[in-house]
Amino acid sequence: MTDLNALQPAPAQPRPDYVRSLRKQQLIGLVVVGFFAGTLGVWSMTTTLQGAVAAAGQFVVAGEVKKVQHPTGGVVGELMVRDGDRVKAGDVVLRLDETVARANYQIVSKQIDEFAVRSLRLAAERDGAAGLALTPEIESRKASPEIAQLIAAETRLFEVRRAARDGQRAQLRKRVAQLRDEIWSSSRGSARFNAIRPRSRASAASFSPASPSPKARSPRSNSRSSRSTRTSAPR
Repeated sequence: MTDLNALQPAPAQPRPDYVRSLRKQQLIGLVVVGFFAGTLGVWSMTTTLQGAVAAAGQFVVAGEVKKVQHPTGGVVGELMVRDGDRVKAGDVVLRLDETVARANYQIVSKQIDEFAVRSLRLAAERDGAAGLALTPEIESRKASPEIAQLIAAETRLFEVRRAARDGQRAQLRKRVAQLRDEIWSSSRGSARFNAIRPRSRASAASFSPASPSPKARSPRSNSRSSRSTRTSAPR
């Protein structure tokens, strides 16, 4: 015989109450949050801060928005991309207006050309050359009006300065010749003086002074004696 109790189904086990468990955990979390919030509020009201640092900030999206800035600045002449376009390294984003940059480039290039041609003139003056010795770079650009004008101006200045130096040399040569003539004249005069000096000494040594004779008296003394004779005669 079969056991009837064995054939009966086993009693169903009670199912766990998930809703009640979630509510319990929610209540515990709210209690913890409230406790920390209350503690923080009480601490902020009862505690005095010694100092604080205020700073400005800005929230941005990391990894998407990137600022593009030129190191020296300028005027944007052409914008190559639009909002939302994807770019990669090496792509041209924008082009700056080249008006100011080109003007500065022309000014600097002109100054460099002036200094180059001036250095040629100074080198020619230093070496005493007859003209400017052009370098291959200047020679290749000689047909340019700017370079031709610079070469002509420096050539004229070179000739004027060379003429001035030649005039100074001529004046100095004349001055040297005059000084030589003066030296020769003074040396010749001193030679004559040295030649005459022994003769004068010999003549002075041979001459002996003698007592003056009555006949050798001066006419003035004779006139005085005659006057004294005439004044004494009537007496």
